[in-house]
This record gives sequence, structure tokens and C-alpha cells, in this order.
Amino acid sequence: SSSHGDIDQLYTGATKRRQSIDSQAATLQSFLWNDAIIGTYGWRKDKIESYRTRGAVTADTQVASVDFTNDRDGSQAKESYLSNEGQTKTWGLVARLPREWRGKLQHGLDFSVFYNNSKNFRPETRIGFDGYNLPSPSGNSKDYGIAVTALDDRVSLKLTWFDTKVLNTNLGGDLGGSVWFLRNMQLWGSAKYLKM
Repeated sequence: SSSHGDIDQLYTGATKRRQSIDSQAATLQSFLWNDAIIGTYGWRKDKIESYRTRGAVTADTQVASVDFTNDRDGSQAKESYLSNEGQTKTWGLVARLPREWRGKLQHGLDFSVFYNNSKNFRPETRIGFDGYNLPSPSGNSKDYGIAVTALDDRVSLKLTWFDTKVLNTNLGGDLGGSVWFLRNMQLWGSAKYLKM
């Protein structure tokens, strides 16, 4: 029993995983025409690598080994290797009133308009029902609007319109929790065909 130091004989499975993400990023912001136009550009690149190995199982006792001392850094964990990489790019513009106009309007009013565009990538390693590596989730987003401030920025109003599209993401809700239905559709279809 485990209380007598035999806990190693109770393991029926053991898995070691290692995951690493390598990222690079750069940002540029520019102020033009006395800060009347402000531009921003961002770039990021991510690469994710995932390793997995299982402990050996003894055939006669079905006891799994949990000894990974020969693989402390995960470098040998290549039973299952997955990798994904992608880039995120964002840019935006803000147009403000000319500096000489600011502070001259009643009640300290100031106006600005803005536009942003981004293509996002979230590094993940996943496997589909067919056993192949799935692409990481990504998305496209656009937003634009107007901002109004008054009383020397003590009061502000911002209106934003946006459009976002997401690709290759995990299912949520009822369908996401019922993936067994998708997995068995082919079996049910085959059974119906044979029955006919």
C-alpha cells in the first residue's frame, strides 16, 4: 500500500509535458503636424512548441513508470511534438484638432477621431479528431469612432463602432461541450448504412 512506501506500484499512467513560447515584438508611434495626427504600428511574432512523452508501462503488472530523471529538461519528450507560429499586426490613427485651436473652444471642448485595424494570433497547440495539428486561433478586428472631451478633459464621451471576426477558435456553449456527438457521427452513419 502507499502507506508502506509502495505508492509507485499504484500508478497506471504518467505523462510529462513541456511547452515553450518564443515571442518577438516591435512598436512604432509617430506624432505628426504638432500632434494633430498620431499613428501607431505594432508587430509581434509567436512560436509555440509542445512536447509530450509517456511513462513506460510494464506489460504483466500494468504499472506505469514515473521516472523521468533522464529527461529533466523535456528534450527527449518527442513522443508527441506539436508546433504553431503566427504573426499579429496592428495599426491605428488618431486625428485631433490643431494645437492652436485647443483651449479656444467654449467649455474646453476638444474633438478627435480614431481608427484601428488588427490581425491577431493566439499561440496554441491542438489536435483535431483526425489526429492532425489544428491551426491556432486568429482574428481580424476593426474599430473606429469619435471622442469628445470638455472642461479640460474632466468630462469625456467616446463612441466606438467595431467589427470582429474570429477564426479557428474552440467551440463554446452546448455544442462545445458535446464534441462526442461530432466524434460519433461517422459511426452512426455507417451503422445506418449497414442496416439498410
